[in-house]
Amino acid sequence: MVLWQHTAARAQREARSVAEAARKHLRAIEHTHKHFAVVFLGAPGVGKGTYASLAARLLGLRHVVMGDILRRHAPEAASTGELLPDEEVTRLLHADLEREARSVVLDGFPRTLRQAKLLNTPPFDVAVPVAVLLTLDETALVAKCLGRRVCQACGKACNVADVRLDDSAGMPRVELPALAPPQRCSASDDTSASTTPATPHARLYPDAEAGSAASFLQRFDTTCDLHARADDTDEAVIRRRLAIFEAQGQPVQEYYGEQGALTQFDITHGIPETTLPLMSTISEALGAASQRVLAGATSRL
Repeated sequence: MVLWQHTAARAQREARSVAEAARKHLRAIEHTHKHFAVVFLGAPGVGKGTYASLAARLLGLRHVVMGDILRRHAPEAASTGELLPDEEVTRLLHADLEREARSVVLDGFPRTLRQAKLLNTPPFDVAVPVAVLLTLDETALVAKCLGRRVCQACGKACNVADVRLDDSAGMPRVELPALAPPQRCSASDDTSASTTPATPHARLYPDAEAGSAASFLQRFDTTCDLHARADDTDEAVIRRRLAIFEAQGQPVQEYYGEQGALTQFDITHGIPETTLPLMSTISEALGAASQRVLAGATSRL
């Protein structure tokens, strides 16, 4: 245990060092555009939100979630799944960027080729130096979607699926352990009264029986209502969502690939093992973007 903790701490230090190098690359090009976005792309269940949030924290950037913007400014569309016009969605995002920091990590946008092109043209003119495409074996994707549980109070997620896939057909071995709920439920934080602590989100019972979703959740004592989203309960529905992503996402990936901004990252292990290589990939991609700027190719951002 001590050795594992030492190794994990060293990996965290190295990830912070790599992130600092990435920030330097980003600062070298920020003068060329008013807004910059490091975009995270990937299929449902791949972990875009988790890894985008992690990267934003290490890079010192704001994590912008398109779904949160829609829930604030177009709640009816967000709740019913209604598709807003690409121009309207892009306008809402741009209005959010105008009020906040100039460089962000963007999660959940663009979803269509039209959105990607609008984002990079006037009047929006948001440069995307790096688009990170997260990929994961489809069997693992389906399992992780089926295993996703969300806190109804604060929206934080956990995952009851423990995925272990041997390497086959040229695909790497995948080891993705179940993801426990966060220690604290943010919805219970009372910022107006410092004497009122946040309600613990979960407490681990080490003697709990393992092996199923129910037994996994029984290992935690939580006042939050952890539940599966309606579209995460049916494998056929999940596979249709993956097919839709493939159809809509491929042109977006090709668009960023033509600009030299696309970088692919394969998810094969959990967050502790993934953090350092992911940040190294982002840093290298930002370094390449800064070189394009120095070479006079600013239009390619």
